[in-house]
Amino acid sequence: DLRIFSASFVGGVPTSRVYDVVSLSLPLYLRVERVGDTWTLSHSGDGVNWTVAVSYVHSLQVNAIGVFAGNTGGSGSPAYTALVDYFVTNATVFALDITPPVISNIAVDSAGEEATLSWTTDESADSQVMYGTAPGTYELGTVSSAALVQNHSITLTGLTPGTVYYYQVSSSDEDGNTNSSADLNFLVEDLVAPMISDVQVVRTATSATISWVTNEPTSSALEYGETNAYELGAISSAAVGTNHSVVLNGLTPDVVYYFQITATDGNNNSSSLANQTFLMSDSQSDDFNTTTLDTRWTMVDPLGDSSVGLTGSQLELNIPGGQSHDAWTTGNDTLRLMQNVVDQDFVAEVKFDSLPTLRYQIQGILVEQDNGNFLRFDYLSDGTSLRIFSASFVGGVPTSRVYDVVSSGAPLYLRVERVGDTWTLSHSGDGVSWTVAVSYVHSLQVNAIGVFTGNTWGAGSPAYTALVDYFTTDAVAQ
Repeated sequence: DLRIFSASFVGGVPTSRVYDVVSLSLPLYLRVERVGDTWTLSHSGDGVNWTVAVSYVHSLQVNAIGVFAGNTGGSGSPAYTALVDYFVTNATVFALDITPPVISNIAVDSAGEEATLSWTTDESADSQVMYGTAPGTYELGTVSSAALVQNHSITLTGLTPGTVYYYQVSSSDEDGNTNSSADLNFLVEDLVAPMISDVQVVRTATSATISWVTNEPTSSALEYGETNAYELGAISSAAVGTNHSVVLNGLTPDVVYYFQITATDGNNNSSSLANQTFLMSDSQSDDFNTTTLDTRWTMVDPLGDSSVGLTGSQLELNIPGGQSHDAWTTGNDTLRLMQNVVDQDFVAEVKFDSLPTLRYQIQGILVEQDNGNFLRFDYLSDGTSLRIFSASFVGGVPTSRVYDVVSSGAPLYLRVERVGDTWTLSHSGDGVSWTVAVSYVHSLQVNAIGVFTGNTWGAGSPAYTALVDYFTTDAVAQ
């Protein structure tokens, strides 16, 4: 049992005063009150409600008070650790700390999307920073550290370069005394260069329109030439924007042109995209920014149930559900737009604004020798994941080349490069960063290339509309 006990000692001889069982659990509170020669012992389980255990008279000249722990039982005495949360008494006058820390040496080190705020205090204290984008509102919240230190440092993340932030630092010592700075501010320096993406080249017989996008407003400059020395000069514009376009005139057919794009933002951060190329050829790329299909294209609809449309900004390839429009062992029943090209090396790229989500919806690029000998490069859904796929066909017999899961999300970019008999399929989510899915050797006499859409699963085949933003190629038309 837990007991409450008291004894008085005279000349080393003890007199027991109380030895009662108590019903208490942690924490345990004990209070001793002296009034003259009367001593009163009380106990509590919460420090609020007290019970007097004993009160007795005993004469004692007091010289010291304190806390103690002990044990008894001879060699069987148990070890013990008494844990004391506090000891208070009115026998001694305590000097309470009511002075808040002194804050000094406030400094800010900002770069990119982060800022580190530092300061010092004349005593150990915690750290807190409130911040926002308007004076005194601190609507972005508080970042704090409970560590008691004199040299303080708090890092704010996710900041926007070029933005002024307002903040207040605070520190509280272990006694709860708090001091705060005035409302201060800092500017996050923009040290991040702009990003260039979505580079497109649309060619006519003797000109090329090169367009690109930047992730922030920038000026534009394009250098070009027949080598990567860009010897034909530069075209630049001080106009600031995120959508950029340059027209190059007087170009020569069947010549490969090199170009470099440079973007510079308002804080003079610059980035360049160098060693870009395009071939001036008779096979023009198509951005489908009309409502009439160009005569270079031939629509192939083997099942006679599909349609092609133009919205003015996209090509639509529409297939119904309920039967397969597939390119596999039973032939090529896909809906496709093809153009005749010369059998030589080329690069073809397509941007799809549509995303296959139902099982075996398909969209991609076809390269044909004839109906039984061709290559397919495409995106398809397996019902759970988006996959990148390629197969080669010889006499109507397919060989699967790749069937890998890729990150899902529109737009989807697909690129096919032919060098001799080597075919390389790459995919991208932004048209700038490309991942090679597969590269393989296959002999094919190329007569046509184009875009296609399909589905498969018999009567369960889902309907699908492939949306094509553009199709580019440097293949030469027959």
